Amino acid sequence: MSIGAEIRSSIHGAWRIALTDPNALRYFNLSADGFWRSFIAVPIAFAVTLPKYLLRDEVPAADALAEPSAPVMLLFGLIGWLLYVVVMIWITRLLNLAATYAQYIIVWNWASVIGTLFMLPISLFPHDPASAGGLGAVLPLMFYFALLYYGFRVARVGLACTVPIALGIMVFELVLNLFIYKAALFIL
Repeated sequence: MSIGAEIRSSIHGAWRIALTDPNALRYFNLSADGFWRSFIAVPIAFAVTLPKYLLRDEVPAADALAEPSAPVMLLFGLIGWLLYVVVMIWITRLLNLAATYAQYIIVWNWASVIGTLFMLPISLFPHDPASAGGLGAVLPLMFYFALLYYGFRVARVGLACTVPIALGIMVFELVLNLFIYKAALFIL
């Protein structure tokens, strides 16, 4: 399979996970080559994320001083991505899920493209409670919960684990992302 075909198939598989397709794994290359190729998703996800930061930096918001710049957020996003991949080695060993670690990282990498595409429109939406007829605060929150559920599904399918473990993995990823964001603010 060509790289282009693998990218399309893997992103389609990640979308199928969002749709709760029980056969979603068949769209991923779950081989050792597939593991390394899944890191192609990193620049794809960052390319999708870039417009958000460029638009945000171009049109300053009232709280723009509290936000890290695009280069800082992209750098810390990459650091967080690598940190998560490494820490998950130990977590999967601790949970006796080392056999599905590579499969999970493959799925998680490709799922990040879907997650980034999903969050792009909402990240540009004003978070002012008065905007959009009062939906300014509620709509982003609904998207965040949907994204958390997607993270749960990715863990459940990728790790082939129980519901409590998938919930724990989802919470761990959320906490790590918050830590990375706070670190980026600190550097600012």
